Amino acid sequence: MRPMVRLLLVIEDYGERMYLQTVLKKLGMDVDSIPHPRGLSEALLRMNPDILLMTGTGGQVNGLELSRGVSRRRGLPHVILTRPTGSRPIEAPEYVRWIESPVSTPKLLDQISESMKLDSEILRDKYAKLRAKTAESSGIRDLNYTPADDEPSLARSHTSSSNLSMEPSAMSSQDRAERYSKFLKGDMPSNSGFSVKRVEEQVKELRSQKPTETQAELERQRQEFVRQLFKNKG
Repeated sequence: MRPMVRLLLVIEDYGERMYLQTVLKKLGMDVDSIPHPRGLSEALLRMNPDILLMTGTGGQVNGLELSRGVSRRRGLPHVILTRPTGSRPIEAPEYVRWIESPVSTPKLLDQISESMKLDSEILRDKYAKLRAKTAESSGIRDLNYTPADDEPSLARSHTSSSNLSMEPSAMSSQDRAERYSKFLKGDMPSNSGFSVKRVEEQVKELRSQKPTETQAELERQRQEFVRQLFKNKG
């Protein structure tokens, strides 16, 4: 049985390339990827993809230039190019679409559906079920690589105490500065630590708040998500 979509990725960023390849395969698509354009001609002949997703104007992959040299038959392959978040699309051939990177999976599924005349709701529903299954098996409450406004975060673990944050203090800024200076010098008194009860209260408060993620933390969580997808393979 032919997969619903054959998709070739030429994405410079390794993390994004592997994430998209893993997720799209889980959604029933035939997906292959290459990290640079040297093998593009061979990959196109071998796979005959419906959609070519490439880095738009990267250091190693200039998808905008490559798209102009791609031989298209009967309107295929459709070409989707990534561009940095907030940047403006560059003038391109009419068959080229742009999508912001990091790529929002739901937005990509919408573009795939529109290009291939598929029901986007079916793809979105499969994606939602995949997220739920992965989150349940890994103990992660919510999962995602892309922190997009329209896409609930897929890899935000609320179970880690490594992101422990303190509630606002009633101390003055001067007192806090003095305490911090003493702490750096190792002069803090031994009774200045937090009790077990205090720590438990802070962890409880942390879990009730919407987390903020650094780029490094998002990358770690993305890798955990991909590991869980491979564990659940089949």
